[in-house]
Amino acid sequence: MEIVLVRHALPLRVELETGIADPELAAEGHEQAAKMAAYLGIEDVEAVYVSPLRRALETARPLCKVLGLEAVVSEGVAEFDRNSREYVPVEELRATNDPRWEKLLRGEWDGVDEDPSIFKARVVATVEDLIARHPGGRVVVVCHGGVINQYLAHV
Repeated sequence: MEIVLVRHALPLRVELETGIADPELAAEGHEQAAKMAAYLGIEDVEAVYVSPLRRALETARPLCKVLGLEAVVSEGVAEFDRNSREYVPVEELRATNDPRWEKLLRGEWDGVDEDPSIFKARVVATVEDLIARHPGGRVVVVCHGGVINQYLAHV
């Protein structure tokens, strides 16, 4: 079994007064998604799972087209801030020395929807379930940095 964890491509920055920030990909993000599809599209992939967030769905779309597969949406690999009113790409937080970047590094998450231990348990259970469903295949999971970090910390 091989599982390929893919962080979504670069999304736009969104900061709202009300509602949920669910940004689409930036132009650069669409280019990144196309490159990822060209790279992984030559592999023998059994299934593609994807977070329900727009940035992940848009990242997975070109790969699914190349592979001729339908993405399976999995709530279990949604990011910890999925209901936040803002989304600032971590690349931007890091590049601008934003205080929120330092908080992320310390494990302090603003705008979280669930306790960090519950988030980790959800991610680990979901990924382990996907592994169990595909014992001999290669699976791609298009998700988020927090999801990938939590699963890698587990293994």
